[in-house]
Amino acid sequence: MYKAPARQSNILNNKISLGLLFCFLFQNFYSNAQNLSQSPYSYFGVGDLQYYGSATLGNMGQVSQGIRRKYDVNNLNPASYSSLAQTNIEAGAMLTNGTLKSGNSSVNASLSGLSYFTLGTSIYKNGIGIAFGAAPYSALGYDIKRNTAIQTDTAGIINGTTSQTGDGGLNRAYIGVGAKLFKHVSAGVNLGYIFGQVNSKIIQTVPVEYFMFNWISERKENLNGFVIDYGVQLHYDSISLPWYRTVIDSNGFMHKKFKSGPKIPIAVNAGLTFNAETQVDASQTYSFRTLSRGGIDYARDTIKSAENQSGSVTIPMTIKYGIAISNNNNWTIAADFGTTAWSRYNSFGENKGLQDAWFLSAGASWLPDVKDDSRNYFKRLEYRIGYRTEKTSILLNNQEVNINSYSCGIGIPIAERDKYRRFSRVNVGFEYLTRGANTSLVNETYYKFTIGIVFSDKWFIKYKYD
Repeated sequence: MYKAPARQSNILNNKISLGLLFCFLFQNFYSNAQNLSQSPYSYFGVGDLQYYGSATLGNMGQVSQGIRRKYDVNNLNPASYSSLAQTNIEAGAMLTNGTLKSGNSSVNASLSGLSYFTLGTSIYKNGIGIAFGAAPYSALGYDIKRNTAIQTDTAGIINGTTSQTGDGGLNRAYIGVGAKLFKHVSAGVNLGYIFGQVNSKIIQTVPVEYFMFNWISERKENLNGFVIDYGVQLHYDSISLPWYRTVIDSNGFMHKKFKSGPKIPIAVNAGLTFNAETQVDASQTYSFRTLSRGGIDYARDTIKSAENQSGSVTIPMTIKYGIAISNNNNWTIAADFGTTAWSRYNSFGENKGLQDAWFLSAGASWLPDVKDDSRNYFKRLEYRIGYRTEKTSILLNNQEVNINSYSCGIGIPIAERDKYRRFSRVNVGFEYLTRGANTSLVNETYYKFTIGIVFSDKWFIKYKYD
């Protein structure tokens, strides 16, 4: 007699449905424009860099380097793939409302879009896992207007208006593998492909009574290229603290000596990721044209133009370190630190005047009851908090543009409590973020809501016959 035919059928149908959902998200991600930035700071570099990790880790301040979970894909350190126990499909989205203030004026911003999707699974029980997925890499979305003093030959200095707008962004697709090299050492690599288009436009207008032509400058840049992230983790499932004890040697003498104490079920993991400075291919189309006097709709003359001009863009080196301490999945405490050499960034041979950036993050999670037969629903929820501070690559008027973020979230189970699917859940989170606060520059405040869905199951089950 064949065992559990209904479960096999249900599993097959569920996996087909999840696969179709994954394909739908992938197609929808690239076929629809997303509103991921409305910040004037997205003018710099390749735009606003987007967080592409899971909602679970995002709720914990974006810590990642020391995190190893059997039922979560930590794509920010590929060495963690070696810890995967079954197949996870994850997808996330965000909704953000914020306020941008400069002086006495303020503007509201509303952002929304898909954050990431990924699939990770174990392919060998002794510690080899793979993952692949995609996420936004950066986004542009600025609209800046300012008064401009223009020197003329006949009228002296006149007042004009300069408008700068930008849109578009870059995406990142990746595939990675992580393997346990030794008992306490794992290593991994993510091969990523960055691609997309960024657009910028500058329009200068002057009052019609000065009989001067307005002008417009437009630029479109297409980028594509590979980046590689290398990851390493040291992991210990338990620790034993040394004891300073009195012992008696073979000669009957008493003396003090360090001896290993009993093992404590506390896991300690340390991690590191590194990506070298990389040149990605780029092409740009550029034009500089005069417009009609007093208008911007009609192009009069083309002063300069370039079609599909080839070049490159430098993606700078990034290095991250981190540590995580946990106890049997009940609780986790983690901290990360990282730096990026944005002073090395250039586009088409031009250094953009950015500075090196760094970040520091810390987070914690708590799951009150991990037992399969737990009957208290609230004890099956995972509670998370996090904090992140960052010195960004932007330095304006000798003022640094810094970020401070406070986050929290809950992991909500959505499947029955069997040994395979009990880790399927919805991750709901909230983040309060400030950028450039307490400066004479633009100060931004954001309230961000995130949601992530995790489908977790054992895919490669060998069924038995009686």
